[in-house]
Amino acid sequence: MATRAEFTLDRNSLTAGPFEYIYVQFEEGGGYGPLGQIGKGARLKLPAIYAYMLFNNESTLRIMKGARVALDIGLFALGVGEVNAALKGANAWRMYVAISDLGVSIVDFNVNNTLNSYLESSPSGREFIDDWNAFMLYYGIAAAGESVLQGYLNNLRFRANRYKTQREILDESGELRYLSDQDIDDLEKIVDDIETETGMRANASQSVFANGGDVSKYGQKLDEIGEVLENGLVKGKYSKRTFNPNNVGGAIKNLDYANADIVTSGISDIEKHLKRLDPDDWNVDMIKRLEDIEAGKIQATDFDKKFYTHELRELERARASGLDDVHKLTNEEWNDLHSATLEDYELFEKMDYGGENIYSLYHPSVQK
Repeated sequence: MATRAEFTLDRNSLTAGPFEYIYVQFEEGGGYGPLGQIGKGARLKLPAIYAYMLFNNESTLRIMKGARVALDIGLFALGVGEVNAALKGANAWRMYVAISDLGVSIVDFNVNNTLNSYLESSPSGREFIDDWNAFMLYYGIAAAGESVLQGYLNNLRFRANRYKTQREILDESGELRYLSDQDIDDLEKIVDDIETETGMRANASQSVFANGGDVSKYGQKLDEIGEVLENGLVKGKYSKRTFNPNNVGGAIKNLDYANADIVTSGISDIEKHLKRLDPDDWNVDMIKRLEDIEAGKIQATDFDKKFYTHELRELERARASGLDDVHKLTNEEWNDLHSATLEDYELFEKMDYGGENIYSLYHPSVQK
């Protein structure tokens, strides 16, 4: 690495590449955050990007008080707009030199472009990146104890194992993206290489996400679905119903009933789906309303659209759960599918209407 002349706080116009080493002379002794106690007149060789962070006006006081380096997703949170933007443009989390230059030769986080986009567009993927960044940065500057580093490493292994088992990753929109064999190999290699270089060993069972208590089998955080209860159950955020989010055929999505187009094929699928359940006069009446809407005899209301989209989505979830169309649903199966579908559309089962508390999926005329 090239080096530059030493500088003081009065010479902050020095030009250097972010990963070039420079000599920094400390005219005053004291505590400098992760660097620890520095003697007066001490001279250290540091990456320019790290020196810039230490002497940036916005972060000096924070660093002096011993604060740890903050992380922005995929990069160092420097508090310096132009540097931050430049690093983002360079997709910094994939540039392992940014980490290894902080003092440790470690793994190259260089994955294929498809996997890269999947990770960055997924909440769990971004957490994988965050854990990797945290481990690498804190390991590189010796700013965290072994137990903290072990926690990050355990999380990485847990997520890599989960991706290998599921072979899917949930993106921001709720869609599941398929992971190829190469994607899985890349993710496992990231953790394997850290273990090789550091001598540490990951224990996925000790991850904070282990034992099914925090993440559904579809990779979705349980506390994003609702209140986390015992045995992997949740109380839905919108439905307020208790259900098992691992038995619903997929992650909870953010869906909208407003633009539903009621067509014959959809009505036929709903009739087929409702045969799984005990006969119900309200369902019969709602099917008749859907047929009249499709025939142009009456206008669709929000009640009709909610019923139509709910039953079709419930059918979709049943099929995704491996239940064939003639399978008679148990009460537990119906509860899980029904509750998850209410969550998809952010609906509670009852609502105030015309001074009465009625069911939100059924037109008022069928509830009399």
